[in-house]
Amino acid sequence: MSAVRHNVGLNQLTVDQQLVTSSLNHANYLVLNQATGHNETQGLPGYTGQSPFTRSDAVFGEVTTAGDIRAFSTSLTGVTSLFDAPFHRFLMLEGYTSLGVGASTSATWEAVNIDFGGFTPVVGDTQLVAYPYSGQTGVPARWFAAENPNPFASQPQYQNTYVGYPVTIQAKLTGHLTSVSIKITDSGGNDVPCLQLTPDSNTEVTNSAMCIPYTALKGSTAYSVHVTGVLKALHGDTHPIDVTWSFTTEAIASAKVMGNEKQFHVVPE
Repeated sequence: MSAVRHNVGLNQLTVDQQLVTSSLNHANYLVLNQATGHNETQGLPGYTGQSPFTRSDAVFGEVTTAGDIRAFSTSLTGVTSLFDAPFHRFLMLEGYTSLGVGASTSATWEAVNIDFGGFTPVVGDTQLVAYPYSGQTGVPARWFAAENPNPFASQPQYQNTYVGYPVTIQAKLTGHLTSVSIKITDSGGNDVPCLQLTPDSNTEVTNSAMCIPYTALKGSTAYSVHVTGVLKALHGDTHPIDVTWSFTTEAIASAKVMGNEKQFHVVPE
């Protein structure tokens, strides 16, 4: 995650031991109770607080994944899968200054939890953070759509299936995007049909937007992204958006196949 943040121009995160403790406590709770999500129930084993913000006053945001032990080979795979999920990615690419990672496992259940703290305004009023970023190679060709919030809530036939890898953009936390259009084309200039979620169509996003192809992308293929719209800054200034960049997918032979997918949960700051 540090490498990704560096590549998109964001600050590096420092490890906060208070966040490590709160994160590990929650991961342990999820495993002890074979649970998912952010909230805890008083009286159950491992309970340390009902929400991320009551478990530690240092927490500004949290992402977590938990489920069957067979889904992830390592905790690093869990972190990568969290980042692949677009709503989680938005949170992980915000201007936090610190983090704490907790991972826990049993014979049947495992969990990875990341708590974020602090904040610094790294992104300017007229800047966007895009992912995959310009020139990136080895981008996954597909993503298993099992996220909460659910990007495919209005099209449930795509939930818990493999779709194309999500493309996201986001402004600084206090910015607002309007009239956003995201167009993906392959190396032959063909449009890639995708689900677009923007602030005009979805209440879960205000400073961000996503485009998730309905089918897996081709391997070892260059794709171009063209985004237009309007970025409104905190004090009301508006800035037109018209940006284009490209990325290249990984070879299909190297694409990972995951058998028992976990549910990913995100809580906003």
